[in-house]
Amino acid sequence: MYYELLELKIDYMKGEDLPPFVFDIYDVDKAFIGDDDTDYMGRCIVKLEDTAHKRITEETDSVDLKPETPKWHSIRYK
Repeated sequence: MYYELLELKIDYMKGEDLPPFVFDIYDVDKAFIGDDDTDYMGRCIVKLEDTAHKRITEETDSVDLKPETPKWHSIRYK
């Protein structure tokens, strides 16, 4: 199993309601000749309250804000 943490920076005011994040997931197979083969795997919709994240506080001195336990979300094709 493979998982990669991608940093997503958003500009919003504290307490402001945000719409859900919509991720379209693709798989790309690199081709030696011609164009790369891109396959659509599905879509994932994630609400902010359903994310696994660490909040930045004055006590946080670490640059690594990776959550201890990742939260997995369903990818749906339809």
